[in-house]
Amino acid sequence: MEKSIFSLIFKTWSQASMGTVAVASHHSLRGGHR
Repeated sequence: MEKSIFSLIFKTWSQASMGTVAVASHHSLRGGHR
């Protein structure tokens, strides 16, 4: 049971972190040299 909960959390976290990384890299590419 613990393992499946961890798997679910990891899946959610990896999706969220991928979205965050995409947004962050987009912003830094557009306004990084300020």
